[in-house]
Amino acid sequence: MKKLGQAALSAALITGLVACAPTEKKESSLNIQRSEQTTTVATVDAVDLKNRMVRLHSLNGHPFVVRVGEEAINLPQVKAGDQVEV
Repeated sequence: MKKLGQAALSAALITGLVACAPTEKKESSLNIQRSEQTTTVATVDAVDLKNRMVRLHSLNGHPFVVRVGEEAINLPQVKAGDQVEV
């Protein structure tokens, strides 16, 4: 059951990270495309169910916050101390 929750959270976190990516309004004549996919394991510090925000810290100790999308139906099962793949 814990793995199912972690898998759902992982998918939602990736979606949240993509959704939180900054967008530039400035137009440029350059056609620059970036494509990068990175995964890491992070430990859950806190879960805000009301706002669907999860505070995590990576293996090297850097804290970050992600907004979890509605598609993560198992978010209430995620608790502080759980390790998730992001």
